[in-house]
Amino acid sequence: MKSLYFFFAVWFIFGAFKPCEVQADDPEQILLRIANRARESQSDAVLIVHNGRAIFEYRSDPYWQPIDSRSITKSIVVLSIGLLIQQGKIPSIDTPVYQFYPEWDQGNKRLITIRHLLNQTSGLQCDSRCQEIYNTCDTVQLALCAELSSSPGSCYAYNNKAVNLLSGIVEKASGQCLSEYTRQNLFEPMEIENFSWQCDPAHHDYAMAHLTITAPDLAKIGDMISQKGFWRGQQVVNPQWIELITNQGHSDNPFSGYLWWLDYHCVQVYWDEPLIKQYECAGISLEYIQRLRSLQGQLLDVRDRVNFPTGDILFSKELMNYLGGPENAYDFYCQVNAKQLPQARWSVSGLRSYSANGYEGQQLIVYPSKQVIAVRQIRHKDKVCDSFPDFGALVEQLIYCQGY
Repeated sequence: MKSLYFFFAVWFIFGAFKPCEVQADDPEQILLRIANRARESQSDAVLIVHNGRAIFEYRSDPYWQPIDSRSITKSIVVLSIGLLIQQGKIPSIDTPVYQFYPEWDQGNKRLITIRHLLNQTSGLQCDSRCQEIYNTCDTVQLALCAELSSSPGSCYAYNNKAVNLLSGIVEKASGQCLSEYTRQNLFEPMEIENFSWQCDPAHHDYAMAHLTITAPDLAKIGDMISQKGFWRGQQVVNPQWIELITNQGHSDNPFSGYLWWLDYHCVQVYWDEPLIKQYECAGISLEYIQRLRSLQGQLLDVRDRVNFPTGDILFSKELMNYLGGPENAYDFYCQVNAKQLPQARWSVSGLRSYSANGYEGQQLIVYPSKQVIAVRQIRHKDKVCDSFPDFGALVEQLIYCQGY
């Protein structure tokens, strides 16, 4: 089947196109549905690649333009950390941060390692709204001055403030800023040139976000990841590093690797008495505790789980009903998240894909066993129709329909 290419001017995207019904055995219809959804969601770039060849392209400009990848940036930064370890400039992933910042050689902060920054278990206090980060002149110093809210390594908590410390570590280890080190050691070998990287007023490149890059170049990164660190026959990143970062980073969250997100063919959830006891001790609402206790002994399938606005994976619609509806489920999530407790116990199997995701639906999805890479980008807008949450599902439908 020939590739479908869609080249639309920006203003043409806003035309009213009605989505068609997708037949599971009709690749053309699935591709048309992806095109319609790209328009509806105001996407600026959608690219699907199989074995290095584009099978679908959509863009709002005549040429691929660099777009802020938001938190996809984190998943690029972890590759640079791996290269520094590969080059011997960082001893190992378990190197304490105080070896780069001696002021942390005291108290519990001396226990924080690079691994803790990469798997989001540093224990540093964080603010998910990021306003504190954008208000500061020095994001590295902000992270260094943060208090501990939990013991390093004890629990998972998504933390932009802590991730920004990786930028300073790259500077200390390499003698170069994050963007320059990444350009020379990762991007140049992969022929990636059209990019930029925003920095804070102290000239530290943000590690949490703001790498601006094109969809084809993100697809190159995804292809290299799927090839276990090789790109066009050249080893760029150590295969063992790729294996590490695309595996579960902490027992509390099976969907989080090392700044990469993981998805599985089978996902089930349950609550045991020790976890419910933790909820009781932490002061979680009695209503939720009683509802969850009634589910003990059950293993619930949550493949159709939903995301809340924060982007955190939570529960299926069925499970939300058990908790009393979406509002109650979100309230429960907020309570356990504030206490840095696990949302549930998870049983997962059959790794399906790993992905780098960013605000407003920036997506780089890698299906390693199928050699398929999918990229979706959108420029920041004051009002976004949606974040294209069904993008991955449509790509997967195409993959299995085509028999890749």
